[in-house]
Amino acid sequence: MRIPVLLLMIAGMTAAHAFDLFRGRRDTLRDRAGITAAQSSDNMTNTPPVVVYASLTGSDANTGTNASAPLKTLQNAVTAARIYGSIAVRCAKGQYTPGNGLNSGMDGLYLTNTAAGITLTGGWENDFSLRYASNHSILDGGLAGYRVVTVSNAHGVALNGFTVKNGSNADGGGIAVIATVHFMLTNCSVVSNHAGNGGGIFISNASNVHIASSRFISNSAGNKGAAVHASYARDVRIAETHLSRNYSVTHAGGISLSRCTNALVTNCAILTNYAGAGSAAFIDYGSNTVFSSVSVLSNSGAQVFYLNIPAAFSLVNSAVTNNNMTHCSVLLFNASPLIISNNIFGGVAGTLYGLQELGAQAGHLLYDNRFITGTMDYLYYDTILTNTPFTVDAGGIANINSAAMTGAASAGGNALY
Repeated sequence: MRIPVLLLMIAGMTAAHAFDLFRGRRDTLRDRAGITAAQSSDNMTNTPPVVVYASLTGSDANTGTNASAPLKTLQNAVTAARIYGSIAVRCAKGQYTPGNGLNSGMDGLYLTNTAAGITLTGGWENDFSLRYASNHSILDGGLAGYRVVTVSNAHGVALNGFTVKNGSNADGGGIAVIATVHFMLTNCSVVSNHAGNGGGIFISNASNVHIASSRFISNSAGNKGAAVHASYARDVRIAETHLSRNYSVTHAGGISLSRCTNALVTNCAILTNYAGAGSAAFIDYGSNTVFSSVSVLSNSGAQVFYLNIPAAFSLVNSAVTNNNMTHCSVLLFNASPLIISNNIFGGVAGTLYGLQELGAQAGHLLYDNRFITGTMDYLYYDTILTNTPFTVDAGGIANINSAAMTGAASAGGNALY
């Protein structure tokens, strides 16, 4: 399919310029970054939205609007979608690498200034006739020193059906979502990426970020959030997602949330991760953070959850068991009143305390939890022993009924201190 010369003139480009664009030249892609989907839509009022296709068997000399003649480079497919006013890019299955479907010498794929929104789906058969959920398009950064996917200053970006692997960067080895509103990652695997913060995904100054039905496996971080790190983000939701074998030198093998507002982690499995502090999660300041119905098993480090001065934190309906911790399951540091309810804490190897509080605060609601004997010396330990939320008798045993912990059960004779 050839683009009519008149249409090119209306869009403000020469035919030669358009030809260069679809040949995949990076400088041309940057030149065209100012052409928004809204501008293209205005110029194509009577033209229905089109789907843009990308495949390793395609050619960047194609327009990408025909399934039988796809583009090859994902960056060109995204740029073409914006020019045509399309909100859909379909990627055939296969392994996209730098110079072979991904950008070379820079981040593998940029999604920026997408005012009209765009959805990329991977795992399509080569003829684009059908797509199985178990099929993924693999975006492999080859550990070449660049991030795989960058989403920046965008609105309404969705990725579905991709494996993002072997990326590296100071922040966000696999994916970075920066200054973006409405981002969704669904049915994706984020594997073996490395960064200082957010080995798998780095989220900063973004809002309405949803991660669902995805996997974060074997990512690493030198500082915070081997799998996920979010900072100054609002309305972050992580649901039905599996995080395992992620490794952070300092904080959060699983999820790090720093100064975030309205974060929900629900129906997730956080397994076999490691961090120096907070192997499952590190919550640094922020407000209205909820972990609900999560399975937190077989992690290792100093604590499972490290809560550093959070406001309005809740851990409910969850199982925190069989973790190998040197200190405690949940460490509270100057935490404002929080809710820990209807959880199971137990089978914790080498752990001194179930809940440990540094800089104790009154007013916590700790109720209907079950503590199963392991090697815990205490179910609750207030290091400073001031403003303890429990009434402690002369023998050092808390009166559970006078605290907001009625209904808690302890097995094996563990004490509250």
